[in-house]
Amino acid sequence: MSTGGCRSRYGRANVELSEALLAQAQRAQIAGTGTGIEITRAEVQLANDRQNLIRAENNRTRATLQLLKSMGLHLDASIEFTDKLVYKPVDPASSETLLEQAARLASNSRPNNSVRKRRGLAIAP
Repeated sequence: MSTGGCRSRYGRANVELSEALLAQAQRAQIAGTGTGIEITRAEVQLANDRQNLIRAENNRTRATLQLLKSMGLHLDASIEFTDKLVYKPVDPASSETLLEQAARLASNSRPNNSVRKRRGLAIAP
């Protein structure tokens, strides 16, 4: 998802650059030093950059909705990403222990289990 955010940021920068290049090509034509083909090329580049920006924003929205759905939250819930996603390779031999750690962490963080612990009751898996 982080890449979606980066692509949107770079996409906006590309659109701004293409708009500036188009304006420069138009000024050059008005001054008599530019040609119509330069304006056409700048317009095509701007249209391509806008399309890429829309695609990046749509991909980010789609990924956010998939995350909300997989977390069981309402799709209109607001989330804020505070950290960038970083790829960390996992050793397949130790993946079983990682799964066990994740299950234990999830079980310990469940509100109903913390209440059961305080009352001295058995914790449901």
